[in-house]
Amino acid sequence: SAEEMRALVELGLHIGVNGCSLKSDENLAVVREIPLHRIMLETDCPYCTMRPSHAGPKLVPAAVLSAGPPAKDKKKFEEGFPVKGRGEPRNIVEVAAAVAAVKGVEVEDVARAAFNNSMRMFWPEEARDMGESPYDWEIAATAPPLQR
Repeated sequence: SAEEMRALVELGLHIGVNGCSLKSDENLAVVREIPLHRIMLETDCPYCTMRPSHAGPKLVPAAVLSAGPPAKDKKKFEEGFPVKGRGEPRNIVEVAAAVAAVKGVEVEDVARAAFNNSMRMFWPEEARDMGESPYDWEIAATAPPLQR
């Protein structure tokens, strides 16, 4: 719920968003309120893909949903092709696009915020030295590096 999400953010925690987080209109309302400086994007491979019946994919441009090679049935596995119905790392683009649409921001802002948040969480020393990186702290959606 939005209330639970706000309580977790107030504790200084990050909120992960994957395909299942974009399933219903109620889920989208919660995602809309997640501050970008606390958002993490994930695919939860091989589970939690966005399904056509979910609310999230309806917000993603068709070009994003159809990008890349076509998915194949798992019985016809072929290297270089995603497996139909299975979450794949490439689905992170769809998650980012859905989050951007829900929040009314550019997908680049969502990607940059998620990158910065990941750097601050997993590589804090490197994050402090990012400086002129194309993903530096200039974006208004991010908070300053975590203090340890």
